[in-house]
Amino acid sequence: MVLWKFFARAADKGIWRKTQVLDPDNLDEPVKWQVWKPLGGIFASAPAAIVNSYGNIDIFGRGTDKAIWHKQQILTGDEETWSPWESLGGIVSTTPAVAKEDEGLVHVFTRGVDRAIWAKYQVRGANNTVSWTPWYSLGARTMKYNC
Repeated sequence: MVLWKFFARAADKGIWRKTQVLDPDNLDEPVKWQVWKPLGGIFASAPAAIVNSYGNIDIFGRGTDKAIWHKQQILTGDEETWSPWESLGGIVSTTPAVAKEDEGLVHVFTRGVDRAIWAKYQVRGANNTVSWTPWYSLGARTMKYNC
């Protein structure tokens, strides 16, 4: 049984994950950590992750092209795979922040190069499909700081 997953940007600028698992049959060491495993990509920020409406993990990061990139966990039984990285576009200057609404749809927030806060969110369409809105500005003029 998986307890926790941690994500980090490593020295190779890729996103890596580490999973904590429960082994109740091992009374001496019932909680263990698996080895770090790569999720790939080349990033200029730390990752942000959240559990989506399907109970899977969505992970986001700012690429070296200044766009926000997204990858999704796919669980089939006990097997875990990941979707390819997809660009969500944008020209941003910070690590994304993510939130989830009551229905489980994900919202992404970040600061643009214009120092405004920008957002994008998922919407549910026909046949229960999920897609992303275009980026939109929430305004504001945040303070300049080095990322």
